[in-house]
Amino acid sequence: MEKSSGHLNLAQIAFWLNGKKMQFDIPPGITTLELLNDKLSMSGTKSSCNEGDCGACTVIIGQRKNGATSYQTVNSCLYPAFRLHGKHLITVEGISGKDELHPVQTALLDEHGTQCGFCTPGFVMSLLGLFLNNPKPGKADILAALEGNLCRCTGYDSIMKAANLLKKRIKDNADLLPSALRKVEKLLNKTNPPLLYKRVENTEGWETYKCYCPKSLSELWQNIVTCKKTGSYKFIAGGTDLMVLANIQHIHYANLIDLSQVSELDGIAIQNSELHIGGNVTLTELQHNKLVKKHFPLMITAIEQMASTQIRNTATLAGNIANASPVADGATTLLALQAKVVLASSRGDRTVELSKYYHAYKQTELKPEEVIRTVVLPLPSADKHWQGFLKSAKRKAVDISGVVSAVLISYKGNKITQAVISFGGVAPYPARALKTMTFLAGKTISGKLIEQAAHLAQSEFTPISDVRGQKDYRSVLIRNHLIRHLTCFLDAVKPQQGSML
Repeated sequence: MEKSSGHLNLAQIAFWLNGKKMQFDIPPGITTLELLNDKLSMSGTKSSCNEGDCGACTVIIGQRKNGATSYQTVNSCLYPAFRLHGKHLITVEGISGKDELHPVQTALLDEHGTQCGFCTPGFVMSLLGLFLNNPKPGKADILAALEGNLCRCTGYDSIMKAANLLKKRIKDNADLLPSALRKVEKLLNKTNPPLLYKRVENTEGWETYKCYCPKSLSELWQNIVTCKKTGSYKFIAGGTDLMVLANIQHIHYANLIDLSQVSELDGIAIQNSELHIGGNVTLTELQHNKLVKKHFPLMITAIEQMASTQIRNTATLAGNIANASPVADGATTLLALQAKVVLASSRGDRTVELSKYYHAYKQTELKPEEVIRTVVLPLPSADKHWQGFLKSAKRKAVDISGVVSAVLISYKGNKITQAVISFGGVAPYPARALKTMTFLAGKTISGKLIEQAAHLAQSEFTPISDVRGQKDYRSVLIRNHLIRHLTCFLDAVKPQQGSML
């Protein structure tokens, strides 16, 4: 964080830490990791990458959600400390008794799942978070829970063995948290109490910094008016991109406006043959939502390959759109699904097709005082349809794509009635292959058609070279992605149509 003279607004937060009620006055810009390591001298939660890639800083957040207590793992390096207000923070120091290890720790010890130990607290908390929500996880569940944790000296086989051993030993996950931690569940509020501030002399030289936590859109508009009088402001939703910029590039704002408690931005529902996804809905909420699974399996496939469990627990789909990354997996998928976004401001709402939302690199239709209220997806038509998602990256998980693509094909009989094809990583923003889409409409799928369409899609984009791939490599990926998509579509319709190669 930048430093300056003058006054400092200290956020007065009250939360539970490992079962104990805590109250602190903190600079609003600090992360939960900074609070633990620097303010509380708790070194169990490790600081390593500071951008959500390694998992060494994993902690568990307990809060009230949908009438029940939710426990979710998060990267404490990306979780603003002011968001602890009214919640329960659980760290590796709080899960075991004075004279005995926690069952997760015992399993890792018995299977030799630790060596230098630097990454171990993160693995412990990730496994605990998994078993708190799923006492009998399958192999895929375990791998997904550990995708966001890196180990460079032990080897992952012993850690997987520890997870399987824990699965055998645990009969009921009710005892995975000590009773002192479980008691906090009765004390958690459904909504956080108001965040208060104490104005003090800026003796440490920190930048004057304040965070607003509106509970409604009307309160949000009032906060914007206030912020404009005192300096720059920035909206923060999941914060998984914004906090990386703060940690790594030291980009800060005089004011943050936290959107996570705005009630109008919550919820997933079907209205007028459309699926409405609130701006606050996290990737995890989408991943496990029955409506999304039923109508948009393509979205589930994409989310399962985005980031890690810790990131998905806080990151929002709306944030993936607003961040305007050229290679955004979520936005690329939404383009194929013909999404619209509802943009809200004090002047009212307006709806914009996502295909018209992006203007240039990091330039969008979103005005400074607008937020993404809702992402709207039209339900699939009566036509039969096929969906595909592909991601080319250096790692299987927790990596930014070199090229990402999504396809939605509607068809009747042996003809494509409509093909919607989108790519990320090949242009200044996620974009559709419009000429290829027009070319495929009304045609019968065949091997020759696949080659023609792939060549045309390759000619539609002029990728750039960067650390994730040279332009020629990306150009080849465009062609190969579409060949793969259309070949899979051909295989899917073969039983009905016979061989068309």
